[in-house]
Amino acid sequence: MSNTNDIIEILVLEDNPGDYVIIEDFLYEKFIAPKITHLKSFSEIEKLAKAQLTFSVILLDLVLEDLQKEELVEAVQTRFKNTPIIVLTGYTDLSLARSFLANGVADFLLKDEINPEILHKTVVYAIERENFIVGLENSKNTYQNLFDFSPQPMWLYDNNTLLFLDVNEATINKYGYSKDEFLRMTIRDIRPRSENDSLDKSLTDRRLLKKSI
Repeated sequence: MSNTNDIIEILVLEDNPGDYVIIEDFLYEKFIAPKITHLKSFSEIEKLAKAQLTFSVILLDLVLEDLQKEELVEAVQTRFKNTPIIVLTGYTDLSLARSFLANGVADFLLKDEINPEILHKTVVYAIERENFIVGLENSKNTYQNLFDFSPQPMWLYDNNTLLFLDVNEATINKYGYSKDEFLRMTIRDIRPRSENDSLDKSLTDRRLLKKSI
């Protein structure tokens, strides 16, 4: 039994009864009381929509009775956004595997090669990676909100061109330019000409400091 204590909710899309039994056995061997939902076709997903179920991970057979391969993967990705998908298949097409991985599939496993340990590690890694990505996105949104709603004027600019990359509402209110206008300007445009020399010196000092680090 694994030391994995978190109860995970797993959707298995598999239309072969024998393959499903093997997958189910592997999951119960390595996870503590996993909540497994088994569907045999993509059309059955509509039942889940009404129940508003969410999942930690999806184990997806590449060929179902109503959808197959690229069309199936795309449909599942569309229906379950931000849910990691692990493809389990008997196909040994490496180009197909690369294509799926490049388009957001968490992993691609051959059914003949998986065992409880491989499936367990793949599921845990897929979930942890998705949680990490979500955490980064949440952090990004938090910092973006701090920037956008700060009462103090704040802006971002390109170190080389000095063009504005972003400005907050306080900057727009203070200087009277629209955001679109700011994005066509440089930081020199909001400073008195008498400060250009000190601005150049400050920028030069920052660049030298960055190179020395």
